[in-house]
Amino acid sequence: MRRDPLQKNSLNFAWCTKSSLLHITGIACLLLAGLTLCGCSGGDSAESSGSSNTSTIQQSIPDYATHLVTLQPLADEVRAIGTVQAYQEVEISPEISGKVKAMHVCVGDQVKQGDLLVEIDDEARQIALRQKKALLKKAEATRKKSLKDAQKGGSLFKQGVISDSESDDIELGKQIADADLDLARADVMKAEKELRDTKIVAPFDGTVALEDIEIGKMVTPGQNLLTLVDISQVKIVVTVSELDITKLSVGSHVEIIIDSLPGKPFTGKVATVGLKADDATRTYPVEIIVTNEGEILLPGMISRVTIATKEPKEVIMIPKTAVASKKGQMVTYVMNQGKVEQRRVFLGKERDEQVIVEKGLMAGDMLIVSDVVAPPQ
Repeated sequence: MRRDPLQKNSLNFAWCTKSSLLHITGIACLLLAGLTLCGCSGGDSAESSGSSNTSTIQQSIPDYATHLVTLQPLADEVRAIGTVQAYQEVEISPEISGKVKAMHVCVGDQVKQGDLLVEIDDEARQIALRQKKALLKKAEATRKKSLKDAQKGGSLFKQGVISDSESDDIELGKQIADADLDLARADVMKAEKELRDTKIVAPFDGTVALEDIEIGKMVTPGQNLLTLVDISQVKIVVTVSELDITKLSVGSHVEIIIDSLPGKPFTGKVATVGLKADDATRTYPVEIIVTNEGEILLPGMISRVTIATKEPKEVIMIPKTAVASKKGQMVTYVMNQGKVEQRRVFLGKERDEQVIVEKGLMAGDMLIVSDVVAPPQ
């Protein structure tokens, strides 16, 4: 069947129009889909650039462990450097002059209070003591006679046998006899003390640290013979600024590190806290007492002390295994509404296996402590 040419042209036009409409419709759908994708992509970019310290990681986590971030009390600390000193230290010197007769200790010997250390020749002191005792007996006899004279003089004076002047002389003689007796007794006490001083004894339990004496050598009062120290416990004196002195109190716990004894930490207690600052340095002295088991702490050693303050502060502490390094920054990962967030953190001091977070986390955050979460490459 033949169609009319006009009809044929109409059909061709209709078919072309339909094909054009389908083509335009397809292009429009593609444009719409592209705009939708662009809008979604722009939203993710804005979210990722909204904060430099937080970002969301779009990845699945097959297994992880979480740790609730909480505030924990932590004692504040004051750090200082000091020098170890003997708990007690004294230079032993004689109180009298004389020749050294004997020595009973050497450097390094441990002594008890009252132990004999040095003897000074005592022959002259024994002679002097005998003389003083003889004079004491004479004074006692004189006083005894003066008492009898006073009694007799009083009776004669009442009877009118002696005059007032004679009675006064008798009474004056009695007073002089009393004074002479007191002087004689004092001389005996002094001679006894000098005899005792020929034997020098230890004033406390300790160890002989220094010795500067020889048998037969003449010594004088104040001359150093021995140095005795007590290092069964030692003291460390440090200076603290006025900003830190108010944080300390007697009895505060102290951790001590000795540079010359690595790997051997010591502990002590604050014994005294200074109440007046040094005029030149404006710092306050603090004395720390340390038990010295085995006497391995020696005077002169440099010590680094960490003193716990009176009032603890609340801090955020997390396991060190929960912290990673990314592009030179320390980061952690927290679970937030089912998604993993990367948080930049600023860390403080380490405490055993934990570290203080000064900035970047808050109490209530759910920290991921498993090492399966790692920043995407």
